[in-house]
Amino acid sequence: MAQQVVPGTDPYQEALDLLEKGSVNSAIEHYNRLIESVPNHAGAWLDLALLYCERGDTARALEIFDRIEQKFAPPPAIQEIIAHYRANGCVSASAAVAHWTVSAGIGRTDNVNHGLTNTLIDLTFPSGTSSVRLADTYSPRGSVEGILNASYVRNIRALPGVQWFAGLTEKNFPSAGDFKQQALLVGITQQHMFGNWEQSSQFAATNFSLDDQTHQTGMVGQVALWLPPYSAAWPRLGFELEASRWRYAHEPDYNNTIIETRVAARWNYGDRFAIRGSTGYLVDRASGLRPGLDRHGYVINAGGQWVASERILLDATFRQRVLQDAAIYSPLFGDNKHHSRQLQLILDAQYRDNAKSPYTWKLELERSQSRDNVPLFPYTSHTLTLYWQYQRDVF
Repeated sequence: MAQQVVPGTDPYQEALDLLEKGSVNSAIEHYNRLIESVPNHAGAWLDLALLYCERGDTARALEIFDRIEQKFAPPPAIQEIIAHYRANGCVSASAAVAHWTVSAGIGRTDNVNHGLTNTLIDLTFPSGTSSVRLADTYSPRGSVEGILNASYVRNIRALPGVQWFAGLTEKNFPSAGDFKQQALLVGITQQHMFGNWEQSSQFAATNFSLDDQTHQTGMVGQVALWLPPYSAAWPRLGFELEASRWRYAHEPDYNNTIIETRVAARWNYGDRFAIRGSTGYLVDRASGLRPGLDRHGYVINAGGQWVASERILLDATFRQRVLQDAAIYSPLFGDNKHHSRQLQLILDAQYRDNAKSPYTWKLELERSQSRDNVPLFPYTSHTLTLYWQYQRDVF
């Protein structure tokens, strides 16, 4: 599949020379530049896919294998190589089998308690409607925030494509005093290819604490199925099913089960730009006499990632969830059923000195907003955080 090159002058030969010297990351950079200028260079595409496989980057490798089959109609010998990696996974003996990640962050939030947009609310009494101003504790409270996070991901060699993971996050808000948060997450994730079909699944258990007391526990399971790509120029389509069960230690009436069904799409432009998105229907079943009882609505998720350079990565994520209660929330707010619209936008920029550096700096801006027809819930918050992250690969 490799094409003729002029020794010493062609980027393909330069990439091969770098590989002989053991400079894998530099070779990958050369291959990416080559396919941007010569998109029909089949040898560069195949070499790039195999390098990503050797590095353990399964998602990128499989995406390139798809493109090779669509663009070049490879001969049987190459088809056998691709089939082998799809069947056995992309983790080689030289690839990392586990990853440690530790990060620390410091930032500022203007609404740690999700304080109300307006503390003057109207209540309905038998004698009529009356305006009541809530206590100052319902007003937004700003604070400096400190964040510590540690996570561990490990491949299960006996089960190609399967990993287990664990993570612990702690947030402290010194200016607010009583909003210390801790989150523990453990689970397993799996990815497999069936020809050109891609299937993935994940199961996780989580525990969320406030002020060192368990507030919420949950179990979350998700399955995704991605259709064979129509062509390299089209988005890849898929379907996602997610089910979760949540329990509240001090408010058992709020225990619930959530089921989401989503249609998803993802699209990669070269190796530097990616777009992803999904939308679907959500059902939230109450286990007890939760105010408003059951809920239903829809969700929208969208995001994009741009590798601006070897050092800078930009990422954006948008989420929206709209829910309608099945019953009246409370006679105190009239006979309206609770309707909520929750928005979240996250923008972050990551900087790394070079591709081999284990250290990363990340600046993250988050905006959260809730718009409700029940005046106990509307709020807006902004958080700006600077993170320092260290990742260590285990071989």
